[in-house]
Amino acid sequence: MATKITKWTRDKPSANNDFVDPTRRSHQPLAHHLTAQHTDTLYQLATQQQHKEEEDKQRENIESREDAVVRRRIAWLRAQLHEVTLGGDKSPTRGSPKAPKATGRKEEEKEKEKKVTVKEEVERLKEEVERLRKEADKRKEVLSRVRTYIPVPPSPVTPKERGRKIHAKVVEVRREQVKEKEEQRQQKRRDEEGWSRRTLLNQQKAEEQIWREQEEQRLKRDKLRRDLDILCEEREKARVEERKKVERQRQDLNYSHHVYNIYSTHQDQQAAIEKKKRREELEREIAKVKEARAWEEEQEATRREEELRYSEVKQAFARRVKQSTLDKMKGKRITYISPPSHTPAVTFAKVSTSPTVSATSAISLMGRPVSPNVSASVKA
Repeated sequence: MATKITKWTRDKPSANNDFVDPTRRSHQPLAHHLTAQHTDTLYQLATQQQHKEEEDKQRENIESREDAVVRRRIAWLRAQLHEVTLGGDKSPTRGSPKAPKATGRKEEEKEKEKKVTVKEEVERLKEEVERLRKEADKRKEVLSRVRTYIPVPPSPVTPKERGRKIHAKVVEVRREQVKEKEEQRQQKRRDEEGWSRRTLLNQQKAEEQIWREQEEQRLKRDKLRRDLDILCEEREKARVEERKKVERQRQDLNYSHHVYNIYSTHQDQQAAIEKKKRREELEREIAKVKEARAWEEEQEATRREEELRYSEVKQAFARRVKQSTLDKMKGKRITYISPPSHTPAVTFAKVSTSPTVSATSAISLMGRPVSPNVSASVKA
């Protein structure tokens, strides 16, 4: 049977730990709460070896630096001493006098004084070297003693003394524990008071925040309502203006239709009048043409009648001319044959070269007068 998962379930060392959820707080391993004393003791034990290693390293660094300084100082003093004792044949080093020059009496006196001072300097340097050597030996002896130090075994302690020490230690620790416990109580009380103040302050802030949000929502709602009222008024005004505009356009359209109807009626009336006038003119022209055609027909009938009337005379005259011509050919006597007196005179007019010959020219060719009505109708 599987283990029931509860808030008291712990990660126990066993083979079946599949039910443990490490992300849950109740499944975490128990925390170990230590006192301040135990914490300090553990910290000291943990850092004791580290402090010891740091102290040893620092001591070695100090000793190595001191030894290096002493060695360099001794080497420098030995170099100076060696150079001075040789008499200055070699090139001078740091702290050594310069080589003398071969010059006059004053310079020789200066060289003597220098030699005296050099001797004093040599003595002083010897003393300094000896002192430094003694200090180095003494320090080496101290260091060897420190390195080979063995602590003195403690003297035996009686049970009463041990009990008194333990009791004093327990009393001291107990006093510290009581003091620490009291500090913990005071700290807990201060924390609780602080949390109560924070809770009250947070509650007040939350109430103020809620009131502020509600006030902002109310102001925003009022502003939106005002904006909506303004927008509704503007839209109503726009609708009224639009309706007025549409009404004006409708009236203008109706008026324009009315005007157009009036104008079209006027145009129709004018067209009817013009049509009537044109029709009357055409009727008059048709009457004139009919009258001219009737007159022409009458003239044509008259002409035909005349032609028929004079055809016999013409034929007789032609026969006489022919006979006279024959007689002339035969050598007979020819008498002048005059045309008949009643034959109408024929007037010849100029014939136009255009393909269309007017009616007046044709009538004039026929030798008859032209009436003004016929000429007007022909022109029309």
